[in-house]
Amino acid sequence: MRLEAGVHEVHLSDVSPRACDLIRENLALNGLDDPVHYAPFDKAVEAGPFDFVDIDPFGTPAPFLEAAIRHAATPCGLGITATDTATLAGTYPETCLERYGARSLRCAQGHEIGLRILLAYADRKAAKFGKHVRPLLAFSAEHFLRLLVVLEPADARATATLGYVKRDPMGRPRPVQGIVPDAAGPLWLGPLCEPSFVRGLEPTKWTRPAAARLLDALRTEADMPAFFVSIEDLARLDRASPPKLGRFLEALRAQGFRATRTHLDPLGVRTDAPSEDVVRVFHALAA
Repeated sequence: MRLEAGVHEVHLSDVSPRACDLIRENLALNGLDDPVHYAPFDKAVEAGPFDFVDIDPFGTPAPFLEAAIRHAATPCGLGITATDTATLAGTYPETCLERYGARSLRCAQGHEIGLRILLAYADRKAAKFGKHVRPLLAFSAEHFLRLLVVLEPADARATATLGYVKRDPMGRPRPVQGIVPDAAGPLWLGPLCEPSFVRGLEPTKWTRPAAARLLDALRTEADMPAFFVSIEDLARLDRASPPKLGRFLEALRAQGFRATRTHLDPLGVRTDAPSEDVVRVFHALAA
């Protein structure tokens, strides 16, 4: 039985004979007989083009992206999972540079920067084949980063979306011109999702409570500006105890700014308030 409406055939692949046998057993248990490829990923995707390709390896997806993009028709959906979260989020910046051609940054916003590095890497790979990526959804959960994008012809891109960021004195990443010391990137500077797509997603009877809570958080912050601010960073700067997150959000909204929580950090706030206003509001609450 398929849970996805409108899906007629799914191709699955693995380089392990035992894994392929288990896949076939699981298909049979569900009354399905889809093709299973005992082959490297780059050979398996040659059976396409496919409407959607999902890359979910153990560790980095980097070795598989070029083959998926090269063989994909446009438009095509692409799912990308990375479990080398520590590398993308700044714990191992040299490894990130080697794998993704980008400098990561260890900070409160490390997972968001990691998502944006992964998006930029996929977009740079797509550019080699006259394509670009349009993100529908990007999030961090448990031990992995996850992207859902659409591959489109390169001429469908409206504006350039890659660049570098550096943390300002308040700890908030800000775009900078060119490569400067302590900057992270190249990374994706555009939106991480399409709000209309995210808000159209609804839990089903198969959705676990944790996934439903994540979806609620993603819908809330879907159209907020890039890069959140951490009240932990602000407390360190102000040498004060941080206020309750709810009070901080209410205070920013009372000043006429938009402000929401973020799924990326329990102490993070997305807001359109300039950094100086964020600090001013925080200081007033801390005082």
